[in-house]
Amino acid sequence: MTSRELVISGGGSLVIATDELDAIIDRCGPIARRLDAVADELATVAALADRGAAPLTATPSTALASSARTCQRSADRLHGLRTGLVRARDEYSQLEWRLRARMAGWSADVAFGAGNAVGFGLAMLGPAGVLGLAAALFAAGPELQLIGAAAGKRLREHPELLADPAFLAFVRLAVDAADDALRGVARLPPGLGDSEATGFGPFQPQTPIARQDLEGRQWLAALALAAVTLTARGDLTRVRLSASPAGSASAPRTLAALARRIPGQESGAAGMSAGPGDGGAEDEPQVRIERYLDESDSPRFVVYLGGTADFGLPAGDEPFDMTSNIAGVADRNSAALETARAAMREAGIDSGAPVLFVGYSQGGLLAERLADGGDYTVAGAVTFGSPGTGIIDPRIPAVAIAHTDDLVPALGGMRSHDAAESHVIVERAALAGMPFPEGQTMPAHDMAAYRRTAELADASSEDRLVAARGEVLGFLEGSRFGQATEFRGVRIEL
Repeated sequence: MTSRELVISGGGSLVIATDELDAIIDRCGPIARRLDAVADELATVAALADRGAAPLTATPSTALASSARTCQRSADRLHGLRTGLVRARDEYSQLEWRLRARMAGWSADVAFGAGNAVGFGLAMLGPAGVLGLAAALFAAGPELQLIGAAAGKRLREHPELLADPAFLAFVRLAVDAADDALRGVARLPPGLGDSEATGFGPFQPQTPIARQDLEGRQWLAALALAAVTLTARGDLTRVRLSASPAGSASAPRTLAALARRIPGQESGAAGMSAGPGDGGAEDEPQVRIERYLDESDSPRFVVYLGGTADFGLPAGDEPFDMTSNIAGVADRNSAALETARAAMREAGIDSGAPVLFVGYSQGGLLAERLADGGDYTVAGAVTFGSPGTGIIDPRIPAVAIAHTDDLVPALGGMRSHDAAESHVIVERAALAGMPFPEGQTMPAHDMAAYRRTAELADASSEDRLVAARGEVLGFLEGSRFGQATEFRGVRIEL
């Protein structure tokens, strides 16, 4: 796969197709039909020549007939090639789907077995044995810290490991299998609770992979959030909001235009090496809201949500931090979510005004949460590099753009490619065919790389992506008098 090649899935179909393959399939049809027409024309001229009525009497009818047969054979071969390519694409997609399902089931079985063994061992030890084991682990703390430091040093020296396909596949499987491991430790029956998995809002994920994906992430993140909350001082979700007018705005017409307007890009996150976060710097806005009027002077909005600005723990003043990341994955309230909601209230967004959510990284997770919460009239959602599952109301048009060599989307687990008809997933290997950039930790997560992928997605003629672009951006047709406001939230009462 090249760095320019898009892989497109979703749209109510199990088909997983590359943009280049679909372009070849699209070209085969018109060329074959043109050859059919040329063959028919040559055959007609040959028949006229046999009767002496052809204008080109110097051309033997046998040569014309031979040319007609050659054109027809070429047309037939092109028709056959197109049919074969479509069949191969569809069969590959079905095979990949079955392999993904089996891999998810296998990882769940292994995780449950390992967890069950741990749970059985703890039960055999009894309370005194468990306390002794805890004391031993506490005593081994310095050695464990050394191991962690060595692993961290290894990753700093070789950040390309974070983009390795095998490592990212392991991360996705591990995230999905987290709930099964915890069930095993608790000695619960395997799969308990799968039928009760819920999305962020009223939409219920329907497929086993989607349910496992969502539940595994939430179990693991809930434990991490509990640990973070125990060490926190005060309420971690309260914020103070400030607003700054950002001038007039014209309605975005492309996915790339949406990507360019996400806040927090001025300082530049060159592969997450330029600053503490992946989407911005201190004092930069985290939310941008554009207000437009339609033909009847009714307002409509676009809400842009930036990425994580602080990866440190414990929580500080920055609401778009790791604590909010963990809370978002656990489907809990967070300071980042409260910042977005407060900004929307300040901008005058009520439940009746249509709104398009656009988010990058943690902002993508927030966009999914807000779009699926049932509190707003959602016109669509577009995410870039989001760790979210992509599980939102199937009635909402959505485009999720992710890089296959980006660790952050991998933290969302195995993405369900059998998305709803209105949901399309666009993927690309951002680093394919190029050396790993020096001095960068996660260059595939760089917003500049996602802007480039958005440009490729805009240029794509793949049917599902064309339809999704039209749905997501179509509600802004005829918009006028655009005004933009940027917001910054600060966590308070820590």
